[in-house]
Amino acid sequence: MSKVIDGRVIIVGAGPAGLTVAAELALAGVACRVLERRPEPAPRHRLVGLTAGTMAALSLRGCVERFIASGRQVAQLDIASAGTVELGAPTDRFPYLNVMPESEVVEQLTARVVGLGVEVIRGAEVTGLSSDDHGVTVLVRGERREWQERAAYVVGCDGAESAVRDLAGIEFAGQAYGFGALQAEVRLLNPPPGDATIHFGPGIAALSVGWHDGWHRLTCIDSTQPWCERPPTGEELHGLLGRMYGPDTAPGQPRWLGRLRLHERLATRYRQGRVLLAGDAAHLHSPVGGHGINLCLGDGFNLGWKLAAVVRGWAPHGLLDTYEAERRPVAERVIQATDRATALLSPSCADPVGACLAVRDLFGLDTTRPAHATPATAAGPLDGRPVPDAELVQPQGGTLRLRELQRDGRFLLVVLGGDSAPAMHAKAWPDRVRAVVAEAVPSGRLDRLTALLVRPDGYVAWSTRTTRPSVAARLCRAALQRWCGQNPVTATAAAGYAAAGARSAVR
Repeated sequence: MSKVIDGRVIIVGAGPAGLTVAAELALAGVACRVLERRPEPAPRHRLVGLTAGTMAALSLRGCVERFIASGRQVAQLDIASAGTVELGAPTDRFPYLNVMPESEVVEQLTARVVGLGVEVIRGAEVTGLSSDDHGVTVLVRGERREWQERAAYVVGCDGAESAVRDLAGIEFAGQAYGFGALQAEVRLLNPPPGDATIHFGPGIAALSVGWHDGWHRLTCIDSTQPWCERPPTGEELHGLLGRMYGPDTAPGQPRWLGRLRLHERLATRYRQGRVLLAGDAAHLHSPVGGHGINLCLGDGFNLGWKLAAVVRGWAPHGLLDTYEAERRPVAERVIQATDRATALLSPSCADPVGACLAVRDLFGLDTTRPAHATPATAAGPLDGRPVPDAELVQPQGGTLRLRELQRDGRFLLVVLGGDSAPAMHAKAWPDRVRAVVAEAVPSGRLDRLTALLVRPDGYVAWSTRTTRPSVAARLCRAALQRWCGQNPVTATAAAGYAAAGARSAVR
């Protein structure tokens, strides 16, 4: 029987989900390789919007500024007949939707994983897959040769037509809509007002986003026309925009035009033994609401650190199964919500006002926050919530921002107040936990907490308000063992760390 080679992970698909998984694995010291079927990156046409939650996740790794520089920050969406939707709360660090070409997202993520030492192989199509008790064998076909790859795990991030999903025998339950969407880049002599606008009519909807270069990116759904495979034409686009906006929109000749098939599909499971799914290989939904890329990145951040823990041998029992438990319900909610909004566009319904209201509600969904991020028995005040973007004051002076302390992908233990004894326990997990002793700047964001443990994906695993040092130390150690695995240091040494009563933060 074949053996695992070096605990390596193979990721199939160099899109947002696959590259995010690869980056998280590389941060944790797990060797991985990305195989991508397409020989070249996709063209720079389709726009995507990164939500405040996704931007916060990118800020954890210190790379968000690159995405801000490449994007356009849209603070609100104008919805005809239903007012406006604010695309971020005023208290958010990123109170907007960061709109940018999907190809630019992929380019930024690719540069990051290559900088972390990950090999990305293009023109590599997966044609076979077989698992045993020790690992997975992958058959790959390139332009000039065929070869085999061997790994501990395989992650299928290869999109709607996922070969990994099919080869693993995982059902992609759902259906395709009977109509599609037209997507285009075009100049408009009289564009709709606002940076981003959605218009609705009987059986039709159009999203328009202006870009820095004066071109508009349009997505038009026309449920009155059945799906067809033929390429769209400029005349078809002009007719659709005339019905939507009126003849005075005066569109020019599009520089890009495409047709998109709409689906609502969800993998019946996200894991089959040593094979896992993420991104569009696991879920598809209508583009109404723009949640697709955020779901993909959320999958990657959630799965990456858990899979790394398993491969490195310290994962608590059942940790990898929590990936599906936390992420599949999120995709299910998005699919249900986008389906409701899309169904209101059908000619039999033709309820544009209802569709407006459904879309307004849809933009309020948080697709990055995992379901059941912490067990129901947890009693901590912030357990399962995103770590606040709070400011901390160090004992030796100077300030830190809480969300800037996890760039290395480890757990973060924050002890607030004068007693640093709980932080000493983290010395038993030096490769997994960073500990910081500090004071919180009075703002209410940490809600009188005395300690919290933050998962690598930025969600609070454990928190407490107890002011009793012995209780805080005991609860802290229990949380570390529960989330970070049994510590590799002996109990005697760990007791010595706790007794040392160090006065400074563990770095």
